[in-house]
Amino acid sequence: MQLADTRPVEAQRQAMEWRTKGGGYAAEHCEAAALLNLKQFDEAAKRFHDVAEGTTAENATLRAEAYDQAAEAWLMAQKPQNARAELDAGLKLTPKDVRLLIDRAQAEGLAHDFWAALDDLNAALDIEPNRVEALVLRAAAYRQVDAADLALDDIARAIALQPQFPDAYLERGTLRAMKGDYVGARDDWNRVKQLAPNSFASDLAQKDLAKLDAYLAKAPKPTQPAKP
Repeated sequence: MQLADTRPVEAQRQAMEWRTKGGGYAAEHCEAAALLNLKQFDEAAKRFHDVAEGTTAENATLRAEAYDQAAEAWLMAQKPQNARAELDAGLKLTPKDVRLLIDRAQAEGLAHDFWAALDDLNAALDIEPNRVEALVLRAAAYRQVDAADLALDDIARAIALQPQFPDAYLERGTLRAMKGDYVGARDDWNRVKQLAPNSFASDLAQKDLAKLDAYLAKAPKPTQPAKP
């Protein structure tokens, strides 16, 4: 598994060889991890799914984890409905698993089923009320169903709990921009870049800043009153 992270080509070769020699689902699991790091997302998802389905003798938590990994691969392949099916299976095994509830909410959000996402995030927060990641995702879902005030409440809670969480500022910047607070939005997006440089969140913040600059450049300038 360590090799899958650092040298996935070699890891896949070793895992395939191990599998042919009777390595079973442990070998297949290693091969799936290597395929994921090689960005062969569809094939990785299928392998993780086979592990989840095949390791019936293992405990429910391990099987649910494999379903979750399959879902992660499907999400990377931009196939949220496939991911949702994997997470449905995982949650049948461990219905109170907050990680699975959050991941299914992400899949539902990508599939534009925001009300279902809200249901899962509410369930996750009932179990872990201070789960910052869930609060930020619920804020994003509230934004999508035109409940901006509820979204801002969740973001305020998230920032109070974890002031250095960049995704919270990314989402608050979007909410502020929607309300016409462009100065506040810019401050939040720049904060994301400071907190998490060279990250996916930072890339999104930079794109949002560019969109804001383009919008403001095209916006009509206020007319100056005529001089007497």
